Amino acid sequence: MRISNVARIFSSIAVSSGLLLSMTAAAPAHPTKRGQSITVLSIEDPFYFQLRKVLPEFEKSTGIHVKLEGVSYNAMHAEMVNASITHSSTFDVLTPDAMWISEFADNGWIVPLNKYIHADRAQVQPRNLIPNVVWSLDEWNGQLYTLPIAAYGMDVLYRTDVFKALHLRMPPTTLKGNAWWTWAQYLKDVKAINGKTVNGHKLYGTVVAGQQPSPIVHMYTQLAASVGARWFKAFPAAAHWNFAPTINSSANVRAMTMFKELYHYSPPSSDNMNWFEAGTAFAQGHVGMMYWWTPYNYLVDKAGYEVSQPSPIVGKYAVGVLPRMPGVKQTTSIGGYGLAISAFSHKKAAAFKFIAWATSAQTEAQMALQRGYQYDDFARYSLYKSPSLIAHYPWLPTQLKVMESGNGKAVRPPIPIYYTLEGLYGTALNQMIRGVMTPSATARNVESEFKSVLGDDSYLPYVGLSYNDTLSKTAQLLNGLAK
Repeated sequence: MRISNVARIFSSIAVSSGLLLSMTAAAPAHPTKRGQSITVLSIEDPFYFQLRKVLPEFEKSTGIHVKLEGVSYNAMHAEMVNASITHSSTFDVLTPDAMWISEFADNGWIVPLNKYIHADRAQVQPRNLIPNVVWSLDEWNGQLYTLPIAAYGMDVLYRTDVFKALHLRMPPTTLKGNAWWTWAQYLKDVKAINGKTVNGHKLYGTVVAGQQPSPIVHMYTQLAASVGARWFKAFPAAAHWNFAPTINSSANVRAMTMFKELYHYSPPSSDNMNWFEAGTAFAQGHVGMMYWWTPYNYLVDKAGYEVSQPSPIVGKYAVGVLPRMPGVKQTTSIGGYGLAISAFSHKKAAAFKFIAWATSAQTEAQMALQRGYQYDDFARYSLYKSPSLIAHYPWLPTQLKVMESGNGKAVRPPIPIYYTLEGLYGTALNQMIRGVMTPSATARNVESEFKSVLGDDSYLPYVGLSYNDTLSKTAQLLNGLAK
């Protein structure tokens, strides 16, 4: 498809009508000027490379020069925190992980975007945004602090040639009418694949991203959420938040036991694999099935990260929805990145102009269709329903179902000290899969460590302000911002 045809494929899809929010329609102060220059700090995830390619269009149309700086995940958090605590105006636009929103918002390091969005609602098109994604990535205490540039859900990747050769039933693309697709069935299929040789390649049943702290927490918490495990007694959808940890639950021990078993059917080095290394193990043809972040729907068809050469499994894999636990409502993890305005920027209007452009349906479609590389981490209905984009990324209808079942705040609760808690959780989970601790001991130890940290940070008992944070409120907010 030619890029020039992209602009014709969009249509806005409305969310349910809700509370009409009172908003000021006044444009933000300090209008943009041609010749301005802004600096954007970003992680080097796939969207970064595609955004860099289309930046000349923004600069040409606005006269605003953009310096796009890319860094690693850990370096980005450290650099953003350092710039913020020193009140540095070095960066105008930040790209926080969804888990860091509360930390940056509560410290006053990024600014609420509600008034900017409402003033520029014709371009932002709030009703085109999927409420589950915005709720998980961008909203905190009733304010939107970012707009989504990369929305990641979780689904299942599997080798179609392997499933056919072993006469296994293919994972479905929807849970409706597929009650057979459970975590028990997933584990059964993993066992059936493990050790088999198909087309000359001996296979591992699955692969675990076991590196501590972040990768293993990202992968494990999806399984835990699917079986009904939660981190806290009442957060975020509660009138009064209660951060009493619930890590030492029967559901969580059950999930840990299964996760440890999945590790036994993974490559030997998987206890130290990060996000991409786990995906690469699948892409190289060594693994029969895995569940992972949705960007790997397209990343695994390349021989390496952001290279154009195809992987050996091109045309030999497909995408299905996550399995479920009988009797438990499916909860899908949503993570990713949004673009925020630094509170210390002197060019806030220009920063938002860039954010609105970069996260627009037209720009993201252009990013998705750039030659050589890929990107389909959408947060907008219209992009998931575009025939041209579906032709390029055939799993988009399945991925939309993933996004519409998402609740990132339940899977990995984004409280301001999440970064610290993740470190404790990830270390313990890595020890568990390596056999240093049993699942039961792991659950007890993590809960004890959580209690200590939460108590030291005044979360136990919690006497701060609570906000009954629900999906319906975010849907109402988006509807109000569109009016």
